[in-house]
Amino acid sequence: MDGNDATKLRPRRSKARRLAFLLTACFLFLLFWLAVAEGILRFREHRALPPPAAARSTAGPVLMFEADPELGWENKPGNYEFPFPKPPGGDRKVTILADGTRATGPALGGEPSPARPEVLLLGCSYAQGWGIADNETLAWKLQSQYPALEFRNYGVAAYGTYQSLLRLRRALKEPGRPVLAIYAMVQHHEYRNVAQAAWLESLSPLGRGERGQLPYCTLDRSGALVEHPPATYPEWPLRQRLATVRAIERIVTTSLSRQRERVRTEVTEKLILEMRDLCKAQGAAFVFLPLRINAQDKHQHYLEFARKNGIPTVDCCDLFHPTSDLIIPEDDHPNEKLNSLWAERVGEALKPMMNEER
Repeated sequence: MDGNDATKLRPRRSKARRLAFLLTACFLFLLFWLAVAEGILRFREHRALPPPAAARSTAGPVLMFEADPELGWENKPGNYEFPFPKPPGGDRKVTILADGTRATGPALGGEPSPARPEVLLLGCSYAQGWGIADNETLAWKLQSQYPALEFRNYGVAAYGTYQSLLRLRRALKEPGRPVLAIYAMVQHHEYRNVAQAAWLESLSPLGRGERGQLPYCTLDRSGALVEHPPATYPEWPLRQRLATVRAIERIVTTSLSRQRERVRTEVTEKLILEMRDLCKAQGAAFVFLPLRINAQDKHQHYLEFARKNGIPTVDCCDLFHPTSDLIIPEDDHPNEKLNSLWAERVGEALKPMMNEER
């Protein structure tokens, strides 16, 4: 190689070094800001995440749920106690019977009585009576008002309308003589019905065999209801180690779920109609029981929807006040007092249709 060739190579080497330096600087710059973002996101997550609330059994800590391939999760038979402080002279005991329903009376076992007509209560933790004792729940109090009937509490914490429909289908195939099904609704059921990304993620830590898989619905191009099997939150690799991965994961997953969320009200309406039609086909009555719909326009929308479709409705939304003495102090769920107010209103509304069955 002569001097001229060496002279020509120097600029090339110099350019290569500059390019390598530039790439290294860019990488270190990106790495620095990723580290900063990771630190900020971890700090925000640490402040935002509440401690998990679970029920404990008399034998030790355990969730009162078990996995179900169709419903996602179901009540697990057993005796439990909510982890909140006990009220004066009372308890927070929970009795889940063999069929997954919550006890509605001291003498009721897990099997329905063929001699007594059944009333099925469906819904989420509000129907189940989360945080309060068996004898403080809506279903127990209605059972006391109508001893000739058999009230069965099919409420399960975190259920939506679709899971209630699936549970109703299963209940109507079981032994018994249902004469009425009551669906207790809260507004958040809309998001559960379409598997909102944030809701799916909130279930994920509790999944692991008990919860986490959520059945949901969408609409096809013709507007017909499409039922989907239980799905889980799509967890990305390294999400357990890096908050930045979790943040990007949430952005992508939320974007993908927005299309489902846009039809949440229509989906919920079709599910309610399906419950009504299913009861009618089985010779049972159906009652719509809105318990908590915060948005006034949404509340009126569902009342008008029920009226147009001839669905008997017992509206209890006006009774719920989250800042009042009607909720559990350690939680935002209804306490015994509010359940008593519900039972009084529902019991009175049921008199005309239950007179022949009492």
